[in-house]
Amino acid sequence: MYVPPAIFNRDDKVRFDEIEAKKDELLKNIMVIARNENNNLLSDVLAQQDVAFKEINELEAEGQNLGQYTPIMTHSYSEGSPKIVFHAQLLADWSTIIKISKLFFNELNYQKGINGN
Repeated sequence: MYVPPAIFNRDDKVRFDEIEAKKDELLKNIMVIARNENNNLLSDVLAQQDVAFKEINELEAEGQNLGQYTPIMTHSYSEGSPKIVFHAQLLADWSTIIKISKLFFNELNYQKGINGN
């Protein structure tokens, strides 16, 4: 079963592909920088890589904001499987499970702090 994180319209798909291509380019550049064929100072190499990783993170964040969440699931997109919309009650139940789990783990952490275990 596959639950896609978002559904893209045409503009989002174009921008997503641009982002992925730019990230690939930056990763290749990071590898070139790491080879340090110009014998730059290590601090310069690390600074250049840091700038590239920062840009990759910014692109990743932009990509995460593309599309619209649609509560569907499918066995496989590549096999042309049918898409099934989640029932609203399933989503509500899942939300309840998450809330209960957070309370449970918070209580465990609280008890751990009291008992020192």
